[in-house]
Amino acid sequence: MATILRAKIFPEIKEFDPKINIWNTDLATHDKQYLREDYEDKLVSFLKAGLIKDWEYLKKIIENL
Repeated sequence: MATILRAKIFPEIKEFDPKINIWNTDLATHDKQYLREDYEDKLVSFLKAGLIKDWEYLKKIIENL
């Protein structure tokens, strides 16, 4: 899920270096951090409400955020 969220939040980056935590770089601007928090909050709410059926459905939800 983290990989999918990173790709959603950083569409300009085509390949992530697994040795680098993108959230600890200059690329993680205030806007990107806010977007991450917003997406994660929504996903947690959806999960708590039982709206996520399975992994494939979760991926579709993330795409539509």
